[in-house]
Amino acid sequence: MNSLMCSLLIHSHDLALLGSEPKCYWTDKETGNFKIEFDNDFIFDISQTKSIRLNTNVFSKSKVADFIGLSLILSEEMQQPISVIQTTKKLYSTSENVHISGANSFSGDKKGLEYYWDVSGNITSNLFQSIRLIRDPILKIDKGKLTSGFYTINLIVKSQVSKLVSSQSSENIEIQNVEFPSVVISGKKELVMLSTEKSVIIKKTTSLPTSLKDKEMKVEWQLVAGPTIKFEKDSYNNLLIPQFSTGKRVYSFKVSIYSVENPSLTSSDTVIINTEQPSLTLSLILTKNSNASQSCLQINFQDPENNTDEIEVWSWTCIDSETFGYCGDFIVEKMYQYAKDRSSIVVVAKEDFSNQLINPTFTLTITKGKRFVSSSITLKISHPPPIVNVIDISPKLKTKINDNDKISIEIKHPDQDPADSTLSVKTQWKIDGTIVSECETSKVSNEIQTISSTISSPYSNIKIVNKNQQSSIIVDSKELEYGMKHSIQLKVSFVNKNHDEIAASEVFNNFVKSQPPKKCPCKISPSTGISMKTDFSFSCDNCQNEDNTIEIKQGYIDRETGIKVSVPLSQDSTMKIPSIPSSLNDETVTLFIELIDTNTGESRLMKSIVTVRPDTVSSLSEIMEQVSNQTNLISAFVKDGDTSRSVSQTINTVISTTQLLQSLPSTSKDSSIISSIQSKLLDTLASSVQTAGKDSAPESSAITILAVNAMIKSENRMETPVIRKSITVLNNVIQLTIKSKVDIFSQSFKPLMNTIGTLSTQVSKMKLLRDQFEHYESIAIIAKDYVLSFVQVQSVSVDPAALQQEVANVKADKVYLTDFSSSIVTSPPTKERVISYQAYVKIPSIEFTEINEYAELTYCIVMKDHVPTIFTQIIEQDLNISSLIVVSPQSVSFSLSSPKLLTADLPNKIAVNVHINDEEFISSEDSLYSCIIIQPDLEYDTSMCTVFGRDSATNSITCNCNFESWKIENLIVVKDLKKSRSPPKSSKLQNNSSIIIIILSVVIPSGSLIIILSGVVALLCCVYCVKKRKPKINPYNESNGLHSHNIKQPSKIMDSSLISIHQSDSSMSLL
Repeated sequence: MNSLMCSLLIHSHDLALLGSEPKCYWTDKETGNFKIEFDNDFIFDISQTKSIRLNTNVFSKSKVADFIGLSLILSEEMQQPISVIQTTKKLYSTSENVHISGANSFSGDKKGLEYYWDVSGNITSNLFQSIRLIRDPILKIDKGKLTSGFYTINLIVKSQVSKLVSSQSSENIEIQNVEFPSVVISGKKELVMLSTEKSVIIKKTTSLPTSLKDKEMKVEWQLVAGPTIKFEKDSYNNLLIPQFSTGKRVYSFKVSIYSVENPSLTSSDTVIINTEQPSLTLSLILTKNSNASQSCLQINFQDPENNTDEIEVWSWTCIDSETFGYCGDFIVEKMYQYAKDRSSIVVVAKEDFSNQLINPTFTLTITKGKRFVSSSITLKISHPPPIVNVIDISPKLKTKINDNDKISIEIKHPDQDPADSTLSVKTQWKIDGTIVSECETSKVSNEIQTISSTISSPYSNIKIVNKNQQSSIIVDSKELEYGMKHSIQLKVSFVNKNHDEIAASEVFNNFVKSQPPKKCPCKISPSTGISMKTDFSFSCDNCQNEDNTIEIKQGYIDRETGIKVSVPLSQDSTMKIPSIPSSLNDETVTLFIELIDTNTGESRLMKSIVTVRPDTVSSLSEIMEQVSNQTNLISAFVKDGDTSRSVSQTINTVISTTQLLQSLPSTSKDSSIISSIQSKLLDTLASSVQTAGKDSAPESSAITILAVNAMIKSENRMETPVIRKSITVLNNVIQLTIKSKVDIFSQSFKPLMNTIGTLSTQVSKMKLLRDQFEHYESIAIIAKDYVLSFVQVQSVSVDPAALQQEVANVKADKVYLTDFSSSIVTSPPTKERVISYQAYVKIPSIEFTEINEYAELTYCIVMKDHVPTIFTQIIEQDLNISSLIVVSPQSVSFSLSSPKLLTADLPNKIAVNVHINDEEFISSEDSLYSCIIIQPDLEYDTSMCTVFGRDSATNSITCNCNFESWKIENLIVVKDLKKSRSPPKSSKLQNNSSIIIIILSVVIPSGSLIIILSGVVALLCCVYCVKKRKPKINPYNESNGLHSHNIKQPSKIMDSSLISIHQSDSSMSLL
């Protein structure tokens, strides 16, 4: 470990001077550099304290402290503070306040700064003197104080610790007598991006004075400097750059807004974009064509930029790793030719070496322009090492990680030596040189066995999977120290019976864990306010770093879910927040200030408690007026594409409006007006979500789910439009997370499941079967896609994810093809237990090539109670058919998805074993049963699936179904008692009856055989009415929760950061 508890090193009296959380650590152990870092609340004064006492026995076994004094000398090269001025605009009218911020000024001591403001121009002496007395980071000049003309704002800051002052920074502004539109770049005015980034959006913010609210405005973008590239405006008039030119470039774009009626009323702003070239990547891999006589190397080189303008140069070197000597003329000449040809395959044979060289190390260096990359591999000529292939490393192409990252490495390796079966395969994982896992795989009695050694590891939150031909590791970066270099290493060796190493291959992943931003002094006032009326002021001082990469967010934390709701500040650094409902009448609200380093992604959260009392109203008309005012404001944000303001303002309005509605007496409530208010808020929320992109998807998705839940969770009865719009908003959010590939699970699960439960209850009250079926299906799709959105961002080693909810039971997993082809996605149950998954599917063998050998596959199986139940009601009440019985308690839906496999790789058929509830199953003939697909519009199809067989031990029917489109939807089994006539191949069903949703459960003993056919068998079934007879119903014997079904599926580790959340209606976890 590189860090040390400061309390063990520093005398307690001296430690108190260094702040609440000082840090003591090595910056470089090899050179002995050690650092003691003060916290921002230190009271240390170099003029008063000349030394501190250090314990010389801190590293010895002695428990007795031995302190010596360490003299302190103030550095003569202390860095002076840096003053930074920020303005939201440079052109003001005389009718508006001028706001100038110096909050991004910086001093390394992280103490509060003293600010010295100055304004030059046509200014009165009284105003000049009052400005010079201001010591705050915000300069506000009231409207009318400055007359028309040009002014220069100057700022100097002074450190309160070193007493050093900064150089002066300046900013020019203009004041005019007329009102005009305003446009400013959102966020930073100078950006650094990779040249490979696609579809880059630069957002702007516009504002209009009252006199121009109804006038037509135009927003235009212009490339004013840099190479010519294509660009356009998106639907919100933001700048959209499809792609940059290759190479290191600088672009300058100018955005302008003007009135169409009077183009002279205009303003503009500029953004500078610096593009950097991405790093080259290179790896050398032994291929399976290697043997005892030759080694075959595959060169995997990639320039993410695909730059054809730069000259590409390859260079091979070879040294003897034992003696560091010369490898010989022949091999050097051979490698020179390989480099000249840029050959991606290199073959090295024993006879290429003139001497008895045993372990040559080959290094390939590739140079393109100013970029270069190198990779080395050491061969063992006498015995080829294990061939190790990297299947996946996550996060990809990251040399810096933060506290929220999980490092995942998936490796494929042999389970035995192809040349000598007496040798074992040893795998060993190390983190920073410490062994954390070790196992040996050997052949015993013609069977491959893997035995793991017991390792005492200092890391508690590491998950490792060692299978015969696959090893994987997941490391929670919270285990790793900040600001340090870290390495994860896998070594795969051939060893003999004495455990001597014969040959080995190694894989490394090196990275640095970034430091979080340093704490800084912040203030929030007042301490008490009224919901959505009080302006809470936020003020932070000296929070920026030297590289100016710190972004500050603020807002409040939802009490029930822990979701952070960011609220952008107004021009005068204030915000309004709603009160948070509490069953305990707790009116406190937790506010937060989050410091985010945009360069590393690392953050620091600081909290403060305030009291926010709910507002009161006396009528619905007051609420409608407030909602109308707020939605008009939000519409302006949406029009601008301002995601943060539109989403945060919407949820604040939703929460406050919901509280106001609940506070009204029942006699003052009108359901149609309330439904109208809720519909308007949902429409506004849907519009806000549409503005979100990948960068804002995690936060806006979680906030949107929280907003919908807050609106409907206490409603006894909801109108159909509100139900439909709520489902639409949730679906849009889930699709956004899938598209953006972000994880919203940790905080959004509870409110989403609550919302789905509430919507399901409301749907059950609908009178028409068609409406029930349509809405149940929509809710089930949300549940399914939510699980898939979670699975797609997880490491492959993580166990399958499952969600059990009253509308749908979903299980999904992400695996690689090499493991997937023999998997059973839900296991056969046993007689001793009843499971919530009433069917299981064996994945057929899928052909793969060398290109897609490690193709990622995601499967999903969904079981739904409402489909067979509603279908039963239809055939009983609508069709009046007496002989048809629905015998499957749940419908089965199954899907596969893969970005790399072709449809041609898939089989024609897939076998699904479906459990049935039929007391006469053993004595009934197979011909009485039919497998049918219930389609979304309640049509049913008899042509997609055929009955292939049965398993009497498990009361299951095997349905052989066409699998050409990668999915099967709503498969159920029916029984026809008469079989006297054939129904049409598909029939449109009308429904107008209400139903009762009954949760069913069944038992399927293990031991079923699944048989796969590649042919297509047509099936015709007869449909008759059952007048009194109903399928047997067995209530669940288990609580509505999550179960593990990994009987035949490869065992997988559990990601302990994904905590199971159980409720009365739903649960989700990793199996």
